[in-house]
Amino acid sequence: MTMVSNPSTKHQAPSTKHQAPSTKHLSDGVLLLAYWQY
Repeated sequence: MTMVSNPSTKHQAPSTKHQAPSTKHLSDGVLLLAYWQY
């Protein structure tokens, strides 16, 4: 059971790393929107 869970976690790691830049890009977009509103 532990062996089956291990590869699953390792497979999810790149997915989270890939989502990191997306979140940063989204954050910048929200900041830009906030600047435009003011």
